[in-house]
Amino acid sequence: MTNDAEQTNTVYIIGAGASHAVCGFPLLAGFLKDCRTDIEARANLHEYLERRFSGNGHDALDANLEDVLADLDNTLFGLGQVWYGSASHPERLRAQIIRSQLLEVIQKRLSVGDESEESSAELRGNYERVLGKLTGADTVITFNYDRSLDYCCGMRPLAYVMNPDINYLTPEELAAEDKPWLLHLHGSIDFLTCGNVECPNSWRILGRRKSSGTRICGTCGADMEIAIVPPSMTKSFQRYPLLSVLARIAKERLVTAKRIVIWGFSCPSTDHHVGWLLRSCRGGSPDSESLRRIDVIDPDAKTVLDRFKVLLAPGQTTECRSFGGHEEYVSKHLSDSPPHA
Repeated sequence: MTNDAEQTNTVYIIGAGASHAVCGFPLLAGFLKDCRTDIEARANLHEYLERRFSGNGHDALDANLEDVLADLDNTLFGLGQVWYGSASHPERLRAQIIRSQLLEVIQKRLSVGDESEESSAELRGNYERVLGKLTGADTVITFNYDRSLDYCCGMRPLAYVMNPDINYLTPEELAAEDKPWLLHLHGSIDFLTCGNVECPNSWRILGRRKSSGTRICGTCGADMEIAIVPPSMTKSFQRYPLLSVLARIAKERLVTAKRIVIWGFSCPSTDHHVGWLLRSCRGGSPDSESLRRIDVIDPDAKTVLDRFKVLLAPGQTTECRSFGGHEEYVSKHLSDSPPHA
């Protein structure tokens, strides 16, 4: 058994199951049905979902949120961009309007519960029970769009502090351990970027201030838009290049991770982009033994663990532990273990 006091360089991988358990947010497969009233109030979005995702006895709102985002992004940034060309083409314009309406629904639903300082503190406290005392050597990777992890345990989303005037990061900066890093690899409802791809602010990600209505870029005057991407759309990362930078930093942290905690993320075998990234835990060389422990927190932890083990190097010796939920993890792991140094 590995002493927890020796566990440094911990990488936490947070999925939708964690925000469902802590915040009560719907899982991706049930997200649209949970937002039925708001979707039906948006005629273009509702008609699109009925046209593209209903049939054969299936309710259009049974569709997985990420499948819907990927469908729209294929029109805007994938094959639709090749076929239709100009952003002013009717098909792409229609997709942009529908996507904007969908983002409004997502932002509204994922903002529930953190409107007040008191409720925000309660959500942070639930996460901090699992994360424990983070050090600068630790990293939290989240694939969720909500902001409930932001500012937990002294973290701040790294996207907010990246300097757009610096065109490269040194190995020392990548390995910096002055504070824990929070990496929103698929974006966030609080990530705003300029919708004008020619504007310098289209590269930057700015934090959303608590206000309503249209937000206007202070550089070019175009509307600001939420920067989130579905995992299946690698092409979308070209639209939001800073997310690619965050993914690279995640890769560097996974290479040196001594412990990985997977909470509420199913490690789906069909998500090849994430699988490619997580294989970094094999280490920097074929004989690397840096990864000592994997903890999985999930109602179906054994299945998740089996999927993750496939990503390990042959013969890689790593202690694996399963927990059915975060309460079990807190009681069986954190209560008996000193904070990792």
